Amino acid sequence: MAEEGTQQLPYVRETVLKKRKVNKDWAVKNRERKAAKRQQRRRRDDGGIKRPEDYLIQV
Repeated sequence: MAEEGTQQLPYVRETVLKKRKVNKDWAVKNRERKAAKRQQRRRRDDGGIKRPEDYLIQV
């Protein structure tokens, strides 16, 4: 017996709510993991491209 003007929220099963929470948590962890890996790769790489000048012997 809802009052006039109020809407009843739709019923959502508990399993669906748990699945949404797990998916959201996974997405956050995955995003953080990828960002950390990207930062690590940037720090580790020192250019990667060799120039011909790097191979010349200084006399």
